[in-house]
Amino acid sequence: MKSAQAGVSMVEVLIAVLVLAVGALGFAGVQVVAMQKSEDANYRSAAMLIAQDAVERIQANAAEIADYRNGTAIVTPSSAPAQTCGNGCDVVDLDLAQLAWAANQTLPNGLIKIDSCDFNGLTCVVLNWGERDGAVNSIDACTSGAGVNLAEDANCLVMEFAR
Repeated sequence: MKSAQAGVSMVEVLIAVLVLAVGALGFAGVQVVAMQKSEDANYRSAAMLIAQDAVERIQANAAEIADYRNGTAIVTPSSAPAQTCGNGCDVVDLDLAQLAWAANQTLPNGLIKIDSCDFNGLTCVVLNWGERDGAVNSIDACTSGAGVNLAEDANCLVMEFAR
């Protein structure tokens, strides 16, 4: 009579390796998504700090709010702006240059715009970063007359405030 099997067959080993491989791939996929979400959270946190800085600068120089709204902070600076404002210096231009530089250096392709909110009349500080897909992911696509762009892939931060 034949005795009972006393070992592991090749098929059983292959099935165990397959189950282990599927589990490892699933774990790796979760890690990749977690890293992407963590990076996005870091960008949003940095954008919030820059927006908060912009609001504080505007409130410190509230008489010039129209100049901040009509400024050119969406221009990407080529070099670091001055740190202080000397004689004949325009504080608004210095603030806008420093904010634009901070957005560009802290966020990938970062841009900042300060303007009236089309949808409620308040002042909006808008930051945008990431890949430029034409009008789909531009700083102008962050807000509209209908409100703030809430798409998950918008890469926008909009801070509204009233003075």
